[in-house]
Formats: sequence, structure tokens, C-alpha cells
Amino acid sequence: YLAGSRSCQSSLAPLGSDIVTATYGGDANYSAASGTSNLSIVGCNPAIITSANSATAVAGAHFSFTVTTCTTATPTIKAVRLPPGITLVNNGDGTANVSGLPAVHDSGTYATSIIVSVKGQPSVSQSLSIAVENAPVFVSKPKDTVTTGTAFSFPISTRYGYPEPTIATTSALPPGVSLVDNGNGTANIQGTASAAAGGIFAITITASNGIGQPASQVFSLTVNQPPVITSPSSDAIKAGTAMTPFIVTDTGYPKPILRASGLPAGVRLTDNLNFSGTMSGTPSGTSVGSYQVTITAVAKSGTTTQLFTLTVSP
Repeated sequence: YLAGSRSCQSSLAPLGSDIVTATYGGDANYSAASGTSNLSIVGCNPAIITSANSATAVAGAHFSFTVTTCTTATPTIKAVRLPPGITLVNNGDGTANVSGLPAVHDSGTYATSIIVSVKGQPSVSQSLSIAVENAPVFVSKPKDTVTTGTAFSFPISTRYGYPEPTIATTSALPPGVSLVDNGNGTANIQGTASAAAGGIFAITITASNGIGQPASQVFSLTVNQPPVITSPSSDAIKAGTAMTPFIVTDTGYPKPILRASGLPAGVRLTDNLNFSGTMSGTPSGTSVGSYQVTITAVAKSGTTTQLFTLTVSP
């Protein structure tokens, strides 16, 4: 009994000779008496599985694979450890169809066994490795908040991808920060953001393994930058005379709020809401002296102060 894809080579004796022989792939012999038209098949004993020992499926797409055999009689063909959604149907002619629809979230390699049984012969088996490929999906949260000058590492993770995807980005990252692909379906956004790197960064991350379209995630990285007062720490004005406005400047993220305490009567600090404040006013005629003013910049990322000397002359 023959079923399969191997070629059959025959050697026919001249007319009048006694025996006709045929060789099937080097595995079986067939003979018949000369002068007759009926070929008696000796066949493969025990059975031989002639189909490939590996196959590839894609999750969510129809899969089909044909098992073929060489046997002396019609065999029974079964399978164990098939991927979910895939079944084996014995065709009753020495072949079987392994087919179905792998689950959308299925992935990995399955060590399936094909078992062929012929009555009166020992059963034979073959390992059939079925790789279920699948596109990756991001499962880590798409945002994080860090602070300049502080080392951090945020894990990026995917699921279902097989083969393991490559994770990358072409977006601009804060100075001192990088994305590192771990080669196993995960990555890390990590580093130490430089002192002036405050802000919100929209980072597009892709995960690709050649199955379908690359997965994409827009990751929002908020970099808090503690405030720093950058203007000079002193000024001189005259009592009873409107002072030339003194501009207090600062940096940081989110934008700091500026405050001042210890100012002489008639002088105030106004926050301009644009990383600056204006110290202005007319000191009273009795406010002559040196004032130790405390300027404070307050932000969600921290608070900083500056001791400011304001000298009021007569």
C-alpha cells in the first residue's frame, strides 16, 4: 500500500523473465510473476511516515498540512499535542489532514506527535514541530514620570509575539535616556535625564517580528525638572523712587511659581507665569537699609530658594 510524495522507481525485466521488481524510495520492494498484470505489493513494514517533520502556522489564519505514509495496509493515523484550534482528520487512504485555525492569541512551537498504526505491526511515530507565529501586542502601560538627575528604568513588554519581536524607536528621547531591546519581547527605557531635559516627550515605540504590521505604541515620558533661580542675587534701589523693574528668572518643569518674602514696604514680586517674575514698586522713604529677601520657586518637581539682597539707599 502506497501513500505519499516519494518517487517510485521500477526496474522491469525483459519479456519472458520471471520477476518484476519495484523500489519505493529505497524503503520497500514490490514483485509480481512475469506475464501477469497484477503487482503484489510487499510495501513498508513497519509503516513509514514520509511527510515533513515541521510546519509553520500563523495565529488567526487557516492552516493545513498533509501527513503521508508508506504502509502495507490502510493505517490509522492520529496526533497528540496539537496546537489549540488545529485537528487531525484521517483520510482513510494512508494520508491525513492536519488543519484548523490557530487562536488569535496563540503562539510558540508545539511538539506534536504523529502516530501511525497498522494491524499486526508495531505503531510508529514521528515528531511534528508546528510553529505558530503571531504578531506582538504591547501590554505595558504607555506612560511614566521621571526626574532629571535621577537614574530610572521603565520596562516595556509585549505579548503573543513569535518569533520574538525587535523593539525600537526613532523618536527623540531626552538627553541621557535610551531604549534598550532585551531580545526577548521586552525592552527598557532607561538612563538619567540631563539637568535641563524637563518636559513631556511623545515616544513612538514599535515591535516587529515580520508577522503582519509592526505593533506601535505612543509612550508619554514626563521628565520633571526641579526649579532653579537663574537671575542675579542682589539689586540696589532708592527710597521714595520707583525702582527699575528687576526680572527674576527661573527654570524647571512643570513651570515653577515665584514668591518672595522680606521685601521692603512698597515693593512686591509678581509671577509672570513664563519662567520669570518682576520685582517692582516704590520703596517708602523710611525703608532705607539692606533687606535679606527670600525668593522661592515652587513646582511639582520640587522647591528651591535664593537669598536675595535688596539695598535701599536714601
